[in-house]
Amino acid sequence: MSAATVSIIQGSQDLFHAVFALGVVVAVVILVLSYVVRTAMLDILMVLAPLAGLCSVLPERAATRPPGSACSWSPSSCKRSS
Repeated sequence: MSAATVSIIQGSQDLFHAVFALGVVVAVVILVLSYVVRTAMLDILMVLAPLAGLCSVLPERAATRPPGSACSWSPSSCKRSS
C-alpha cells in the first residue's frame, strides 16, 4: 500500500475512535442522569408514602373512595360505622 492510502486509513480510524469516544461519553452522561433522577424520585416517593397512606384513611375521604379501593389491601379499612 502506498503512504497516501495508509494515511487515509489512519485518518478514518482516528475519526471512528473520536466518534466512538463521543458516543460513549454521551451514553455515560445519559446513564448517570437517569440514575440520579431515578434515585431522587425514589427518595421523594419514600418520604411522601406515609403521608399518602394517612390521607387515604381520613373520614372525609371514605365518602368519595371508590368501592373496594382499599379493601384489597386491608379489609379492616372497609368497615363502615353505621
